[in-house]
Order: sequence, then C-alpha cells, then structure tokens
Amino acid sequence: VRVVFEGRTRVAEVTLVNKGDTKSNYRISFENRRMQRDGQFEKIEAPGEGDMFAENLVRYAPRRVTLEPNAPQTLRLMLRKPSDLVDGEYRSHLHFAAVPEDAKENSIEDTASGGNTLSIRLTPIYGVTIPIIVRHGEVNADAEISNLDFSKNNDGTASLAMVLKRTGNMSLYGDLHIYVDGDEEPVASKRGIAVYVPNQDRELTFALSADVRQAISGKNVRIKYTDLTHSSTDISSVATAHLN
Repeated sequence: VRVVFEGRTRVAEVTLVNKGDTKSNYRISFENRRMQRDGQFEKIEAPGEGDMFAENLVRYAPRRVTLEPNAPQTLRLMLRKPSDLVDGEYRSHLHFAAVPEDAKENSIEDTASGGNTLSIRLTPIYGVTIPIIVRHGEVNADAEISNLDFSKNNDGTASLAMVLKRTGNMSLYGDLHIYVDGDEEPVASKRGIAVYVPNQDRELTFALSADVRQAISGKNVRIKYTDLTHSSTDISSVATAHLN
C-alpha cells in the first residue's frame, strides 16, 4: 500500500478496516524513514544527503481513529505545494500505531504490601507504515541489474542474489520476473520491489524452490525488472544458472 501524488493529483484516500473482533484505536502520524541497502527501513529525524520529506506538503485527517470490528474508516489526504517547490520526489511515511484501551492505566503498579516494589507492565504497541510520495516537476528514473549470482542450498533449493541500481531523481517500484531465456512465461516472480530515493542501489536475495532450481539449472536465465510507475523503465539481464 502506498500513495503517490503526481501530475494533477491533489487529493487521495486510504481506507482502514479493522479485521479483528474487538474495537481498536489508532494514532496516525508522519515518520521519516531511510531505506537501507538490504531493503530494511530506519527511522530518521533529520534529512541526510538527497532526502526530501513530504510531511510538510501533505495534510491528513483524522489523526486518531476508533475502528469497530469490520467497520471501514476513510483517511483523507490533501497535497499543498508551495510555489517555489524544487523539482524532485518527496517521501514520508504515515505511521498507524495501535493504542491499547488501557495504555494509560496500570503501566506501573505498586504490588508489594509495603509499597517498596514496583511491577512494570509492558504493553506492545503494534503499527504499520505506508509511504506517501509527492513527485513534482521533471522526474525520471532508470534501472540496471548487476552482480547476478546463483547459489545452491543444502535443502535442495537455490538462491538468486543481485544488485538493482537506480539512477535519476525518482524512486523505482516494480516487479521482478525470472525466465528461462527464450520462454515467455516466468518460472518465478517477486512483486513490489522498491529502490527509494536517495538510494542508488539495493541488494536483493531470493530463495528459489527446488522446482525452480531444476527448471533453470545449467540454462541461460533472463531476469526482468518492470517499473510499475513508468512503463518505460523495463530492463533485462541474462545470466547462466550453474546449479547442477
């Protein structure tokens, strides 16, 4: 799930649904995060080189919601861009944090008869984040696949490692497909792979099933990455899978 403001888009909606059987409360706020080379995110407070945040460009409401079981709630987002905004891509992440009903009660309890011992109650706070992306002016991206490496695993499966490189001032977000060279249908796919600005590359490793290993072993294999934002970013790389 992600929200992208580009072109003439100024308003967007996110629908929240409580799939549980009890009422849930959520607090909504912006966070800024940087993607690491392995695809994991780290929370950051100040922009580093190349970071441009969207939190001051997008307003949203409500900021706290109570969801009844199976009841939807719409979160509305509105883009407001200043006239002097620099061309490029801006990104922040909306964080939806669950707020327990008793989060403010009994977190520290006096349980000893004499009042000299404290019992600390820890309540886990669950949450999810989604990227909110604003693209302004001239933006573009291109991609390149490099460092393809197949390896065998002891359990009969195989792994494929590679580096997905990004150039330009826009993030990549797309699907990766693995073909036996010459075939039209992929033997394996991985969807929703992103390389976010300002990262220039991302290290990827995929586990391939025993059936896929058998299908590609000793053959030329074509790796294709298709960016879902701009169809012009469609790249392929060919390597031989030496997995006998």
